[in-house]
Amino acid sequence: MIAASVALGTAFALIAPSSALAGDATPAAASTGTTYYVSSTHGDDGNAGTDQNHPWKTLDKVNAIATDLKPGDSVLLERGSTFQDQYLHIKDTSGTADAPITIADYGDASAKPVIAANGVKGSQWYQNYRASVGNHQNKGTVSSTILLKDVSYITVKNLEITNDDPDVYDPIDTWKWTDTADSDGTKLDRSADRMDRTGVAGIAENGTTMSHVTLEGLNIHDVDGNIYNKHMANGGIYFMAHYARENKSAADNTWLQNHISRFDHITIKNNIVKDVDRWGIAVGYTAYLNFIDATWGDGSIDDDLIAKYGQTNVTIENNYVKGAGGDAITLMYCDRPVIQYNVGDSVSKHMNDVDYPHDREHGGRYGGWVAAGIWPWRCKDPIFQYNEMYNNLNSEHGNGDGQAWDADYGDGTLYQYNYSYGNSFASLMICNQYAINTTFRYNISQNDRRGVFDLPGNGPGNHIYNNTVYIGKDSAVLTDRSNSQAKFENNIFINASDTKKTETWNRGNQHGGQTYDNNMYVNYANKPASDSNAVEVADVKTVLANAGHAEKQSSLIGTGTEDLFNTAWCPKEPYQHIYFGYPRVNNDVGFLGRTHVYRFFIQDPVFFEKGLKATIEHGHNNCLTLDLATVAYWYQDKATAVPAIPDKAGRKLKPMVNNVMIHKWRHEWRKNKGNKADLWGDE
Repeated sequence: MIAASVALGTAFALIAPSSALAGDATPAAASTGTTYYVSSTHGDDGNAGTDQNHPWKTLDKVNAIATDLKPGDSVLLERGSTFQDQYLHIKDTSGTADAPITIADYGDASAKPVIAANGVKGSQWYQNYRASVGNHQNKGTVSSTILLKDVSYITVKNLEITNDDPDVYDPIDTWKWTDTADSDGTKLDRSADRMDRTGVAGIAENGTTMSHVTLEGLNIHDVDGNIYNKHMANGGIYFMAHYARENKSAADNTWLQNHISRFDHITIKNNIVKDVDRWGIAVGYTAYLNFIDATWGDGSIDDDLIAKYGQTNVTIENNYVKGAGGDAITLMYCDRPVIQYNVGDSVSKHMNDVDYPHDREHGGRYGGWVAAGIWPWRCKDPIFQYNEMYNNLNSEHGNGDGQAWDADYGDGTLYQYNYSYGNSFASLMICNQYAINTTFRYNISQNDRRGVFDLPGNGPGNHIYNNTVYIGKDSAVLTDRSNSQAKFENNIFINASDTKKTETWNRGNQHGGQTYDNNMYVNYANKPASDSNAVEVADVKTVLANAGHAEKQSSLIGTGTEDLFNTAWCPKEPYQHIYFGYPRVNNDVGFLGRTHVYRFFIQDPVFFEKGLKATIEHGHNNCLTLDLATVAYWYQDKATAVPAIPDKAGRKLKPMVNNVMIHKWRHEWRKNKGNKADLWGDE
């Protein structure tokens, strides 16, 4: 509930669950430019395609004009349409800030338009980094359902995208594969030569910045890419940058330093990515790693260097990734990206010693079968917040990772307000000597199965504080390979098993090893020697009483009505703001009369799922007798019946009152209550 400290009528605006934010509504046509309509059911490629009643039938017509799209142009696909064996490849064009290019949906049908490339020849293109990218595959043929190459100011939204191989058996919910064919006669293709496939591929390679690209409200699934070629365009969504030309000489090298293919303002939000190989969502891998990583030093990343060659203003938010063959979400070579409100579920499904047999046979050519959940690679100051990662698979079956979070070869990684549970390995890994200055705070780890913190030889400057971890009987605070530095402060370590646990609190001293201060240890037989301010709690039942249950009605207690409505000292003059205001006060007596205030929680929404109760304190300690009326507005994703709106007479303003009447009413109320001292406020 929301409580305020003085009695005023009020209006609240609240926002319902995040599903309401996904935005399946038909977009409005751009104010400038041409709108092209495509319908697989009502279209004809002989039509002009420029009005809704005469749409094109196939995406071939769009691909034919793709390079000619102009600022403000829109390509709209009819909802309920299915475009089998088709694709969209948009190249070498750009909208503007005021008039972006839009690829989206139209119509009243409930189902999003489907584009199913199925690996057809036309969807295939040749990817070439034009540079070595370590021991990874750097060129080859890729099939992409949607290809965005050297485009800017473009939005793709509200589409369903697949790139399926009908001969591949690839379920989500199991890791244990066999050579036995499925009921439809198919089986998993473990070949290292399997086609590289993407749902959406973003490619920068013309030596300039590809900017302001938004992917929103997409449903991407059944993309049967190659599980080995992790840095080819494989998976649900993958953005990567190539050299603009081959680097064969000193002159080429100088030219490339001034003709940089990179990304700026990439936004990926409100998408579902399910059952894809290899990555769920990946942004930023680049041929220009050869400049960024030319000198590793101590692992620190120079601000100017990453801003010049890396990806800037990248935001990944409100996405759900399930059943990826490898990692859920990864940011690579990004400068201060923000990754928030995402969920990863049951990923790394192919990172096991049955489905991934060829790496051993080829001397590590494919980079090993390792996959974490949501993590950065060689990023500067990335922020990961409000994410959830659970059931990352296969650490017990060959996956060398299996963590929820992985601060990997980066500088200044921040994880805060995240939740991990049931992952096959740890919650957090800080990976090796070039992972420095990691901060992990305000996170929860619950039953991550083979440890919580994995510290294999990482660099210095890592701070782990204000976290809560629940540890099962077969897990531990530190994994058995944790030999490097981290400072643990103000954490709560809860051994949730039935018996006290003896923990190995220190597992190596690289860069000073692990140090502890002011942590709480619940149900432990020992504590770290370095923690002179330790708080020990013997009985886990005391801490875990009623675990998983909050108060019946969760509360948000405010500091007063004046603060809630962004005013002070009870103004006597009306004022109005877009989000809050006092549109009515009672003349010279101000707040003492009939008053109307409002606040809309637009920039700070209050989320709820089933119901919400808001209360207002009437005077100090509820000591005043008042007549309050409130109204609340909310937004929901489905229409339901609402009460009838009062007629004009019912909405008529009540007359003003004066201070004499107010005090008379208060006096009578207090007298009826016995005139007790606590009934008198300072009003």
